[in-house]
Amino acid sequence: MRQVRVKQTPRTSQAAPTGPFGFRDITSPVGPLRLIATPRGLAEIVYLTQPETDTTAGTLHRCDAELVGPVQPEDAYAGHDGLRIRDVLAQAETELGTYFAGQLKRFSVPLDPVLSSGFYLEARRAMCQIPYGHVASYGEVAAMAGRPRAARAVGTACAHNPIPIIVPCHRVVPASGGMGSYGGGEWVKALLLTLEGVAPDQLS
Repeated sequence: MRQVRVKQTPRTSQAAPTGPFGFRDITSPVGPLRLIATPRGLAEIVYLTQPETDTTAGTLHRCDAELVGPVQPEDAYAGHDGLRIRDVLAQAETELGTYFAGQLKRFSVPLDPVLSSGFYLEARRAMCQIPYGHVASYGEVAAMAGRPRAARAVGTACAHNPIPIIVPCHRVVPASGGMGSYGGGEWVKALLLTLEGVAPDQLS
């Protein structure tokens, strides 16, 4: 198993919730995806083939309107905010398409961490430091995020990762071997790892 150890990330606070939230639905090799963005960046990727009760994301998709405001189609917004949302969604769609074509190893679309806070935010930032084509264990990610004994919490951060694929929780695997579970479906995790040159059946 190709593992990576990366320096610890600094602790930072959660970004304040911002709206509006606009979405765009796209097709992909892992099924239809809903991209949700604010003017600040991409906030969520939803596997639309997953039931809402099972999806790893879907927080905004299920829409806590009282907390974060409604999620509207991207063309519902006019002015600067609407243009910015469309720019973010267009960049995310382009980069995902290039990634699935095997031609992109690092995403640059801006992210809005509105759905992450505390240690979960730090764990997800640590996941983004795992290079393309490598994996790290839950414990290693916990250490990278500054809490070496918080492997279980890293598992929760992966299970409820609001921006899968781009925040690469698929690169986090059990230290004991195997791929581990994945909210988008184990076949999706296997596809993503295989795309990046990691053989799922050789993880140990």
